[in-house]
Amino acid sequence: MAVNAVTYKPGTDQRRVPFLVADTASELPTVSVPEGALAYSKDTDELSTYNGSAWASVGGVGGSTNLTYTAATRVLASSTGTDATLPLVTSGDAGLAPASGGGTSNFLRADGTWATPSSGLTHAQALARTLGA
Repeated sequence: MAVNAVTYKPGTDQRRVPFLVADTASELPTVSVPEGALAYSKDTDELSTYNGSAWASVGGVGGSTNLTYTAATRVLASSTGTDATLPLVTSGDAGLAPASGGGTSNFLRADGTWATPSSGLTHAQALARTLGA
């Protein structure tokens, strides 16, 4: 069993916090451990805290999260189970551009919709006019 224990004392007259470092999470003790103790498990690269009866992951330390994106639903799925639906752009909010439907004559407007320029010119015609051709 390879568990090293140290006591972290942030300053005078403050609570001492036990801090354990273990080679594996299974080596962390569950007896004579004060509530609020912290531990780092090398095998899982995880920081945990003792809640009085069991060790619980603090989260956000080490490990990895796998993300997948489904364009049809705009869902960004996480291996942690915390998924998010990404919004579409609107005139007041940032977001993803909606599908354009293809083509080269539509442009994304500030309100998040696709439209052909009101001049009736195609992109190539407008560019030629701008360049003085």
